[in-house]
Amino acid sequence: MYNFQTTNAFGNLIQPTTDKANWALRNGSTPSTGTGPTNDHTLATAAGQYIYLETSSLSKGDNAILQLPWINAPLGPQCALVFWYHMSGSTIGSLQAQVQYDGSTTINSLWTRTGNQGSSWQRAIIKLPVTSKKFQFSFVATAGTSFTGDVALDDIWLTPDCCTNRPDWSKFTVGQITHAFRQGIRVIQGRDWSWGSQGSGTDGTVTQGLGNYSAAGWLQVRWDDGHLNSYRMGNNKKYDLYLQIPPTGVITPTTQPPTSPPTPTVPPTLPPGCQLWSKYTAAQIKNLFKIGTRVKPGSDWNYGNQNNNSVGTVVGSLDSTGLIRVKWDSGKTYPYRMGSNGKYDLCISTAVTPFAAACTAPLVTFENGLANFTQDVNDHFNWTRR
Repeated sequence: MYNFQTTNAFGNLIQPTTDKANWALRNGSTPSTGTGPTNDHTLATAAGQYIYLETSSLSKGDNAILQLPWINAPLGPQCALVFWYHMSGSTIGSLQAQVQYDGSTTINSLWTRTGNQGSSWQRAIIKLPVTSKKFQFSFVATAGTSFTGDVALDDIWLTPDCCTNRPDWSKFTVGQITHAFRQGIRVIQGRDWSWGSQGSGTDGTVTQGLGNYSAAGWLQVRWDDGHLNSYRMGNNKKYDLYLQIPPTGVITPTTQPPTSPPTPTVPPTLPPGCQLWSKYTAAQIKNLFKIGTRVKPGSDWNYGNQNNNSVGTVVGSLDSTGLIRVKWDSGKTYPYRMGSNGKYDLCISTAVTPFAAACTAPLVTFENGLANFTQDVNDHFNWTRR
């Protein structure tokens, strides 16, 4: 997720030189009165950061472009760009979300908003048609007629289906599928989905796995919109679901279900379960639950449905009292205990959807040459592999 809270706020976002203006990082209100947000969306405070187009010195039609990195073709049907935008002012121009496909110079408009959209942050979800080509998303903000036309963006991310390495479940054994889609696992619509808008396009949680459901090759899912339905994961060789995000690396049919790891004396990078947080130091918990980490309710959770069945993102790191602030995908932000009074309310979610973690290129180890790196002919020296 791009939430613009880090030192390198723009990350690998690209501001091309072919436009007329640049997106700028900002916290609090924009310099012009009568336009722009008063807070960011992530933290909803004046300390939080967002990016915006300042239109005071621009002419009507001047634009600022922001490009996401190129992404390999999605294998899932639910690849979508999700972002929050703010367009408040009497002379707002427009904001577009666009996509370009590899091998084509045509840039396709996917979504457009023009004029004043109100004084609050608005969410957009733009589904990308399934493609076999690499693609690149971009935003274009265009200035209106005066200074009251500032346009802002925050919390930009891609859904897990925009990522590659989705497994072909037909090549797995019943035992492997049963383990992968056990009770509590988060899921999304998959390869053989034929149930229309059932679930309203939300993510879901397995409530009865293959081994516990009455019909062979079926399991039960409760979607985040509240509906409970049954789906095929092997029945008539149909596979309606994907895991919400693939585990690290490529899953193959020879992948074996993991065994329960022993309690660590030195915590690993990602601990195996919420029940072990009491064995971690405050420094280790702070490192694991950094700003941007995706989380879900944990073993000491006692807040009912405060998260509205959604997962959340850490927006405030562990403080001296043992509390962490989380913004849930449903829109609310609250503090939670991660050490306060010996309680641990959160767990790291398998639904880790930050763009940089989920959709970047594979690791290059240089064991087989320079991979797809190129050496610029305009520099003075070349890199050498040893």
